[in-house]
Formats: sequence, C-alpha cells, structure tokens
Amino acid sequence: MQIEHHTSPKNIIAMGSRSICLLILLVIIIPSSVMSESSDIKSLFTLRHSIAEEKGFLRSWFDLETPPCSWLGITCSGRSVVAIDLSSMPLYVRFPSCIGAFESLVLLNLSGCGFTGELPDTLGNLQRLQYLELNDNQLIGNLPASLYTLKMLKEMVLDNNLLHGQLSPAIGQLQHLTKLSISGNSISGGIPTELGSLQNLEFLDLHMNSLNGSIPAAFRNLSQLLHLDLSQNNLSGLIFSGISSLVNLMSLDLSSNNFVGPIPREIGQLENLRLLILGQNAFTATIPEEIGNLKRLQVLLLPECKLTGTIPWSISGLVSLEEFDISENHFDAELPTSIGLLGNLTQLIAKNAGLSGGAYRKN
Repeated sequence: MQIEHHTSPKNIIAMGSRSICLLILLVIIIPSSVMSESSDIKSLFTLRHSIAEEKGFLRSWFDLETPPCSWLGITCSGRSVVAIDLSSMPLYVRFPSCIGAFESLVLLNLSGCGFTGELPDTLGNLQRLQYLELNDNQLIGNLPASLYTLKMLKEMVLDNNLLHGQLSPAIGQLQHLTKLSISGNSISGGIPTELGSLQNLEFLDLHMNSLNGSIPAAFRNLSQLLHLDLSQNNLSGLIFSGISSLVNLMSLDLSSNNFVGPIPREIGQLENLRLLILGQNAFTATIPEEIGNLKRLQVLLLPECKLTGTIPWSISGLVSLEEFDISENHFDAELPTSIGLLGNLTQLIAKNAGLSGGAYRKN
C-alpha cells in the first residue's frame, strides 16, 4: 500500500524559517577578511585615481588584462593588499589619504616619489603595518597622532622631508620598533624620555633637525642599539655617562651640537664601535685615556671640540684606526710617537690643533 506524505502549511513555514536562520548564520561566520578583500581591490582603483595618470612607469596599472594584485609595486595575499612599494616613482602629487583603506597592509614604501602635503590621520587605520618608508619626499606638517598608534611597526623612515613639530611622548608605544629614522627635517623640541623605552631599537637617526635639550638618561636602556646619529641639532649639556650601557653600538655621531664638559670616559667601554664622530662641540679637558680601548674603531673625528692638553699615549691601542681628525683644537704638545704604531692609519688631520705635525697621510 502506497502512503502519500503531505507537507502542511506549518511545516512549510518552519522550513522557511530554518533557511533564513541558515543564511544569517552563513553571513555571520564568513570571515571579515573575505568581505574586506574585494574592498581592497576597489581601493586600488581609488589609489590609481589619486596618484597616477597613464604614465609609462605605471603602465600595468592601466592594462585591462593585468589584475590589480599584479600591478607594479602591489603585493597581495589572496585578494588583500599586504604591500605597496612604489619607491622612486616620480609621482609628484599630494599624499593620498585613501592609503588608510588598506587595513591588511604590512609594508608601505613610498620613498622618493615626490609626495607633497601632510600625512593623513588615516594612516592610523593601518594597524598591521610593520614597515613604513616615506623618506625623500616633500611632506610637510606635524607627525599625525595616529602614527603613534601603529603598534606593530618595526621600521619607520621619514628622512629628508619638510616635517616639523615635536616628537610626541606617545612614541614610547611603538615597542616593536627596530629602526627610527627622521633625519633631514625640522623636528624641534626635546628628545622625549619615552624614546628610551624602545628596547628593541637598533637604528636611531635624528640628525639634521632642530632638537634641543640633552640626551635623556633613559637612553641607557637602548642596549640593542647599533647606530646612533644625533648630529647637526641644538643639543646641549653633558653626554650622559650611561652611554656605557650601549654595548652593541657600532656607530656614534654627536657632532655639530652644543655639548659641553669632558668626553665621558665610559665611551671607552663601547668596544664594538667602528665610527665615533664628536666634532663641532664645546667639550673641555683632554681626550680620555680610555678611548684607547676601542680596538675595532676605524674612524675617530674630533675636530673643533675645544680639546686641550695632550694626545694620550693609549691612542696606540686603536689598532683598526684608519682616519683620525683632531684639527682646530687647543692642544699644547707634540704628536705622540705612539701614532706611528697605528698600522692601518691612512689619514691624520691635525691642522690648527696646537700640535707640531700637520696632515699625515700614508701611501
């Protein structure tokens, strides 16, 4: 006997309700990245409209057969843009605020593009950003507060722009920074103490700005630092004795400032130093004996430092030294014969230093 099954109106309504619930559930569980991926592609077209005309060097951006993720300088993961590298492209337009739409971005390199205008607050949307390189442009204005919220940043390079204002204490929030380079701008004010909390920092270059005040004592915490350049500012006071904590330092340039007092003896503990430049300051006293401990030092430049006294015999310990400049000082002695023991020395400049001798050059 055949049994017929009939679906009641109540069952039809129940089935419809289950379908609607299933649809809602699917919408909820679809990863947000999938929904944002298509948004990234749309944002590439917006970016193209903002920065590019149909120029030869961005030809792929206008080739209908080239998918956006294959455009020159664009790297995608799936359909999310994770890197934009247009370095050295002569764009010469205002910095695009739409750059903040690429929330999956890990690397942004727009160096040497001739961008003008201010950095937009929308940079704060790039919370996954690790590498930011905007050097060699014509950017103006203050660093936006949103820049200090990018807590994943490892490298921030803003050299050779027209930026001004002060470094915010909020820079201490960027705990993953290994490289901070803002040279060749007009940054003013003091160096924030909070900069000394960036214990992963390996490269710090703030030279050629208008910074004033002293080097924060908190810099003793930067034990991973390899390169420190604070030259060509208006810094003053003593060079802090805690500099001996920078045990990995290979390059130190504090020239063209207003530092006073003696060159700290603790510099002799920086045994990894290859380059030491302290010229154009207002130091007093003599070159410390401890400087002879720097066995790896290759370049020692101390011109116009107001140094007095004699050159220490310990200078013979600088067995790797190639260039030595002590010109325009106030020594009152002869060049020590120990300098003749420096077998790698190719250039000694002692002009107007109050020493008998002059320029030494090894063939």
